Amino acid sequence: MSVWPGLFVAPLLFLTSLAVGYALVPLACDTQHPVVLHVATGLAFVLGALITAYEGIAWRRAGRDRREDAGDVGTQHHFLAGVATLLAALSTLALGAQWFAQAVLSPCLT
Repeated sequence: MSVWPGLFVAPLLFLTSLAVGYALVPLACDTQHPVVLHVATGLAFVLGALITAYEGIAWRRAGRDRREDAGDVGTQHHFLAGVATLLAALSTLALGAQWFAQAVLSPCLT
């Protein structure tokens, strides 16, 4: 299994969601309907959670192939899968915090 989604896609998903959120604020403020913000961030949150689950499965599978030696390929893959899982989880947590802020704050605050 690949570790690239957790290492690169999940953090880029958070940054893209942040940029899209900033771009959608004028639309949400003009129409007084912040639903578009919630849809965009909610979609990113769900994708982040799916990436985290995918990486968690990869971490668990990589743990079966490792030995206790610190230099073999299985141990290296297990380490990278763990880093990818934790980075994807951190990105998903940041997406949840962004979504919470959008839920409690009005988009028209200046």
